[in-house]
Amino acid sequence: VLEQSPSLSTGFSVGELLTLSVPRDMLPQRADALIEKKLYAVGLADRIGDNCQILSGGQHHRAHLARVLVQLEAASSPGTGYLLLDEPTSSLDIAHQITTMRIARKTAREGAGVLVVLHDLNLAAAFADRVALMQDGRIVADGAGAEVFTAARLSAIYETEIAVEHAGGQAPRILPVYSPDEHARLEL
Repeated sequence: VLEQSPSLSTGFSVGELLTLSVPRDMLPQRADALIEKKLYAVGLADRIGDNCQILSGGQHHRAHLARVLVQLEAASSPGTGYLLLDEPTSSLDIAHQITTMRIARKTAREGAGVLVVLHDLNLAAAFADRVALMQDGRIVADGAGAEVFTAARLSAIYETEIAVEHAGGQAPRILPVYSPDEHARLEL
């Protein structure tokens, strides 16, 4: 499980953080290789010795993603286990958002169950096999992104005009409809 805002109460290095997810009976060489592999996957291989407290918010989140990936691989047989991610892209730039979602897709292709909670509808549309759209804690639509993400449904849920573009076999693109003079009409 990767929480939305993972935290540490002590000054672990990045490598020590990941070591927390390694079973005690794992051979040290295998543990080191697994840690290195997961840090490489999230783009932090060069930060293994750095104190987690000096990392940026995005780097900190990616270190915790690597920790969870180590735990999943170390504790599960290949093609089993579950990866639960709560807002895994919230503090990341677009390149790392895509990397994170690709890691989630790869994990699913390898046979693990993957559940990702996202507020970014475009990432959900681009990467999810199945989407459950929720409002007030209830599922209001469930299925493929192209079926779930309709302009009428999203506009009603978010109480603002939203457009959904479909371009030849690609994931739908979800866009707010905004006119430049709209800010003048807002009452604060």
